Amino acid sequence: MSAGPPDLSVIIVTYNTRDLTRACVRAVMADAEPSGQAVEVIVVDNASQDDTLTCLAAEFPAARLIANPANLGFARANNRGLEAAGGRYLFLLNSDTELRPGALGALVAFMDDHPEAGACGPQLLNPDGSLQPSGRPLPSVASVALEMTRLYRLWKRDLYRQPGRDYGQPARVGEISGAALLVRRAVLEQVGGLDPAFFAYYEDTDWCQRMGAYGFAGNYVPAAQVVHHWQGTSRAAAALARRA
Repeated sequence: MSAGPPDLSVIIVTYNTRDLTRACVRAVMADAEPSGQAVEVIVVDNASQDDTLTCLAAEFPAARLIANPANLGFARANNRGLEAAGGRYLFLLNSDTELRPGALGALVAFMDDHPEAGACGPQLLNPDGSLQPSGRPLPSVASVALEMTRLYRLWKRDLYRQPGRDYGQPARVGEISGAALLVRRAVLEQVGGLDPAFFAYYEDTDWCQRMGAYGFAGNYVPAAQVVHHWQGTSRAAAALARRA
């Protein structure tokens, strides 16, 4: 951590995921110093009822905590974090993720080495260490319909895995999962933040589409690895997830 302007702002939105959020912040803090970057951690709480903020304040005094008066949804809460962030890079990170060592350094190094890149995302892993496919072309209307109805299961188990792709190699991608999505400050300044019309789901897809329209390239960076406890966040907000 540094008292000066941060290189990287990590923004974590939480809603009744106290223990997952603690593990998430702990992993970020552990990776911050070895990354060689000045890192600030911003946690935006959507009016949790599980003592999330009290626990975080006690365990992580260096983290900046923002308390929303109600559950504003994923997009609005992340936008509050983006507005408060001072980093040249802005990293949206789900509360149900845990960075593996070296992730922050790998993501920042990639962006520093690729000035044409507007955004990047890490390789996502399941808790057992297996691949959780991420980074793909922007979806079509048909693919979204297949995803929502789960009709794709008639002929394939995983909608996100691309046949023949080597997920151990970097790739230019149209969509980056909002579970772990790093952008340049120029993206926020030119494209704006997440669309608040999305309460939860597809706000990351919309943001990536808008980035592409402005000429910002998205990239998959497998040198950085993040464990994603799939739907750990959305289960906590299940009753509110699809509210307009």
